Amino acid sequence: MNKRIIEDLLDELNIPADNLGYKYWITAIQQKLNDENRYDYYYMENLYIDIGKIHNSTRNRVERAMRHAYETSRDKIKTYFKVEYEITNRRLLALLIREIERK
Repeated sequence: MNKRIIEDLLDELNIPADNLGYKYWITAIQQKLNDENRYDYYYMENLYIDIGKIHNSTRNRVERAMRHAYETSRDKIKTYFKVEYEITNRRLLALLIREIERK
């Protein structure tokens, strides 16, 4: 997957590029697209651990940074995806993957 497509989508959603979570989101999307079946029921937990290993961080720091990255853009994200429900890391990842696969 082209990293530029992922960056363009995150930029369009106003997720700050200078935020540590931004690069974690890029890694998460790439990991999920590269091995869709690997992350099943507990995929977010496993994904946080894998991202932590890649970026020399902990699972908790990764989860928190990813959540923090989109909190300021929550309204923009809901409008962009036309959803009313609460945005979580898991839901946002699913929405981002769907949008990228459509492109």
